[in-house]
Amino acid sequence: MEKNYAISLSTLKLNARILRELGLIRFGNSSPAKLTRTGKLIVQLLNLLSSTLPKNEMKKGSCKLNVVE
Repeated sequence: MEKNYAISLSTLKLNARILRELGLIRFGNSSPAKLTRTGKLIVQLLNLLSSTLPKNEMKKGSCKLNVVE
């Protein structure tokens, strides 16, 4: 992800820590990050919102989020 989106590793770590503190993701030393139930709900709400907005209201850089279970 760091190379694909030109985001520094420190920024990725900071954002992961913030998402964990908010209870949206969980991860451990050797386990990959996973969405919590609350995180999945937030993603579903964002997807619903993005699908109801007119195309001209979508801002540059926005994207549809998908959860793989």
